[in-house]
Amino acid sequence: MRIGIISTFGPEIQGVSPYADSLSVAIESELSYPVKRFDFSYLYPKTILPVENTYNTSHKLINILKPSTWSKVLKQHLDILHLQYWLFLTIPAYYYIVTRARKLKVSTVLTVHNPAPHEFLPFIPLLEAKLFKQVDRIIVHTHKGKEILIERGINEKNIKVIPHGIDTPSINNSKIEKQKQILYFGNIRNYKGVDVLLNAWDEIKSNHPEYKLVIAGRLWNGNTLIQKAVGKLLKTDKITKELAKHKKKNDSQLSLLLHFIDDKVLNIKIDESIFCVFPYKKFESQSGAVSKACGRGCPVIVTNVGGLAELAIDQSFLVPADDVFLLGQCLSQKIKESEVNNWHQRIIKQKAIANNLNWLGVANSHLHLYKDLKSAHES
Repeated sequence: MRIGIISTFGPEIQGVSPYADSLSVAIESELSYPVKRFDFSYLYPKTILPVENTYNTSHKLINILKPSTWSKVLKQHLDILHLQYWLFLTIPAYYYIVTRARKLKVSTVLTVHNPAPHEFLPFIPLLEAKLFKQVDRIIVHTHKGKEILIERGINEKNIKVIPHGIDTPSINNSKIEKQKQILYFGNIRNYKGVDVLLNAWDEIKSNHPEYKLVIAGRLWNGNTLIQKAVGKLLKTDKITKELAKHKKKNDSQLSLLLHFIDDKVLNIKIDESIFCVFPYKKFESQSGAVSKACGRGCPVIVTNVGGLAELAIDQSFLVPADDVFLLGQCLSQKIKESEVNNWHQRIIKQKAIANNLNWLGVANSHLHLYKDLKSAHES
């Protein structure tokens, strides 16, 4: 079976590259099916990209502004073409590719990473609906995501729920010296609740003077007029001001690392932290950042949105979205527990959750879907 995947790929982290890397490696290495990877030579227009550009575009194939590059994917004689969808800018290229693939009797699968768009543009749902109805199957990571797509008019029979896979590296956590720090990491967008976290930390930090909150990630903003307009559209202008206000305080209990962070450095930050916190406000899927922390055995505090609750050790690691007071209470309680309880047991429990969502099982679910589609086309 000849499988192709369209996505961003590493080593530079861009878009959903960690997800596509892990999925394709699991299919190839664990299940022995070769995968052709189709990446983008040009994806984000520099005039509107509200974060620094950190990826190298050499040896890529698809340019979203050059339709002549789109058809190259279809010259590979594939049985299955699997497209990763997370950004509305890919819709024209994807729509062209999947409609042509249908004529060539190539089965198409689309993983929709954000069933409810994060961008606040009225035309996006209309364009997405056209694309979604052209593919043979759609994958979402949660049952809530499936419900959203059904409400948006997608046939339930064409939607498959496959959870976000989790990398589970072999780490001897007992040999890692924990720092008195709490970590948030990932791109900073309004829906991720960093403003709520900052306010919650302000409320309780005086009770824990030896502890520090670390916020690590790229901020969606920019200096040009167009970048500022995009930031305002995505509502990141508010969190930008909030972070700037906190930065001026020179707070010894707050560390702001607002830039791209190398994966090796990030792994150290995760391993050193007593727990990670992800206070997302509105979210209908799974999170690569939460999955990464979970896979490394770092206990996660999450809000009860999307599929995040599935990764919490128990209810005590869950908080309501957009609630400063309850998030602060939870942070304070977990800091106290880390000092008096056997926190190592929490690490073991977090790793057990991750192991249940390992990439081998997730890749097998994809492979079953691919085989079913291929058989249906051949019959």
